[in-house]
Formats: sequence, structure tokens, C-alpha cells
Amino acid sequence: MAQIEVMPENSFDDILRKYVEMNVAHPFMEGNGRSTRIWLDLILKKNLRLCVDWSKVDKREYLSAMQRSVSDVQPIKTYFKVPSPIRLIAGTCL
Repeated sequence: MAQIEVMPENSFDDILRKYVEMNVAHPFMEGNGRSTRIWLDLILKKNLRLCVDWSKVDKREYLSAMQRSVSDVQPIKTYFKVPSPIRLIAGTCL
């Protein structure tokens, strides 16, 4: 966890790399997916003023991208950057 903690959070790509590492680490007994999604929302909002519109995320596609991202972060980066449907919202997030 110490290595993950010091990973940068300066760009969208940095944050997604750290997100994948947090997911792989599974720091909690239960609720890892929920916890890491909340963490992703908080870091994106704090550092980039973005948030994920989870209502537009297809659970099956998202989980598949996360599974493939364990060895290469590109699938989850591609998933969130695909413009249709828009999954990232700029500005104020609730």
C-alpha cells in the first residue's frame, strides 16, 4: 500500500493507474469495488474537477476493462475516454 500511496495523481492517466493498483491490492475484507469507485470519484473531483457518471457505465464492460487492466492499464483508460456515452462530467459533481 505504501507504494500505491506515493503514486502521482496529477493527470487522468496517473489517477487511473493508481485506481487499478488500488483495485488489485484489495485493501479491505469487503466492499473493495465500492470503496475504490468512491476513491476514484474523490480523486478525480479534487485533482481534475471531473467525476464519473456511473449511471452511464455498463457494469459488464467496466468490469471486463478492469480485469484486463491488471496487467495493462490501457483497457480502463480507453473505457473511460470513449466519448459515447460520455462517462466523465466536467465541473461540479454531486
